[in-house]
Amino acid sequence: MLDNQEIGLLLEALSLSQTNLDLDRSLTKLFEYYLIERYAFVDIANKGSEKSIKFFLTTYPKAWLDHYLENKYYNHDPIFFSYGKMQLPFHWNKKTIEGLTPIQNQFFNDAADFNIKLGTTIPLLPRIDGQSFLTILDQENIHPNIAYTLTLAAQLYYDRRRIIDANHHIHTLTHREKEILQMKSRGQSIKIIAYNLGVSDSTIIFHLRNIRQKLKATSLAHALFLFGLATAHGLIQNPE
Repeated sequence: MLDNQEIGLLLEALSLSQTNLDLDRSLTKLFEYYLIERYAFVDIANKGSEKSIKFFLTTYPKAWLDHYLENKYYNHDPIFFSYGKMQLPFHWNKKTIEGLTPIQNQFFNDAADFNIKLGTTIPLLPRIDGQSFLTILDQENIHPNIAYTLTLAAQLYYDRRRIIDANHHIHTLTHREKEILQMKSRGQSIKIIAYNLGVSDSTIIFHLRNIRQKLKATSLAHALFLFGLATAHGLIQNPE
C-alpha cells in the first residue's frame, strides 16, 4: 500500500505530465501499486441520440474492445446507461442491474465470454457533452481510501489529457492562425482583424475555417476554448 507521500508524488506526476505517454505511465503505476490488473478509463461523448466512446487507457482484451466497438455496445452498455446521473462509485454484475433489455443481456453474455463479469465503476463529474468513467474489473469491494485516490487520479488524468491534446492541436496551427485566434480571443471582429493584418474579410474567414478543422473544433467558440486551455497552462506562448 502506498503511503500519503508516495500517493502525493504520483498525483503530482499526473498533473505535470507533458505527454500522453507520460500520463499513461503515471496512472498505470498507481494501478500497479494497488495490484489492479484489469481496468479501463473511458470517455463517453454524447452526440445527439447516440454516444461515441474513446478508450484513453485500458487493459481489457483487444478482442473484446473490437467486439464492443463493432456492435456499438457503448449505446446500450448498462454500466453507462444512466449517463450524467451517476456520481459515486458503484459495484455491478449482471444480477445487480435490473430491467436489462435483450441487447443488454446479450452484452453481458458476450462480456462473460471474455471473463468480464463484475467490477466497480468510478464515474467522474458529468459534463454537458459527456462523462468519463474508471472501471476496475473483478473487484466489488474497494477500500474507500483507494476509491477516493483513484477518483482524484482519474480526474487529474482526464483534465491533463485534455490540456495535452489541446496543446498538440494548437501546434498544428501556423503563426498567422495563432495570431488570428489571439485577436479573436480579445473580442476583435473579423473586419477589425482584417484591417489590422491588411487582408480581406474573406481571408480571415478562410483562416478561421482552417483553424476549426485543424483543432477538430465544432465551432469558433470551441476553437477559442482549446486555444485558451493551452495558453493558460503555459504549454504555448501567446503570439505577439
